[in-house]
Amino acid sequence: MDGIWNPQITFINEEGEASGDDLTLTIDRDGRAELQRRMQVTLASNFDVRRFPFDRQLLEGDIASFSWDSKVVRLVDNQDNVTISRQFDIPDWDVIGSSSKVIDYDDPDHGDDIFSLLKFKLEVARKSSFYLNKIFIPLAVLSFTSIFFLAIPLDSIGDRIQFVSSLLFTTLAYQLIIASSVPRVPYFTLGDKYTLFLFFFMVAEVFIAYAISLVHRFGDIEHKLVNRYELGFEIVLPLIFLIVNIYFYSQAV
Repeated sequence: MDGIWNPQITFINEEGEASGDDLTLTIDRDGRAELQRRMQVTLASNFDVRRFPFDRQLLEGDIASFSWDSKVVRLVDNQDNVTISRQFDIPDWDVIGSSSKVIDYDDPDHGDDIFSLLKFKLEVARKSSFYLNKIFIPLAVLSFTSIFFLAIPLDSIGDRIQFVSSLLFTTLAYQLIIASSVPRVPYFTLGDKYTLFLFFFMVAEVFIAYAISLVHRFGDIEHKLVNRYELGFEIVLPLIFLIVNIYFYSQAV
């Protein structure tokens, strides 16, 4: 086997070294030789998770031979180069499809030589149900529940603020618990923006409760103005919550 010429195919974007020396050599009667090698390799691919948890990613692999230029080794794309096994599975991801193509590649590290490069792509979509059921829906329920501070009697301003504050701190504690389950990236994802909205929505309710109490204490003894404000917030707060949720849903689909 050591004396047989082979094209020295490598993965350009591999992390570490490929493992596996399961070689199979088949020689036909017409002299055609086929060399098969089964190996395992870890490939690096850039992710853009701005639409997390509804993001899709392209897992890319680049295969070429830098030992022989395209005059000696030329890869052929017959549309069957990339196939997906029925047993293939990526945890937390759904496989959408795959594609491949062969291009000429000019590697600056090898002078003016042109190499044949096979690029294959695997499109995957994140399974968002886990994040919706375990993170975002519970947070949304907690945030929406805080609107019911308006049902607490107006004279119990302390109970109102305590009610909203307890839900706010519960939300913060919950976010700390699930922090390891979300991507750690230097930019805001769609999920980050949604949780920030829920946080500031509840903070705003604390200030609203306090402002209503001030109006009541200083000049609205008959509750006419306060009742008007509370009726307005009973309509405006759920409406804002609904509109923002519709907006985030539109960004997800």
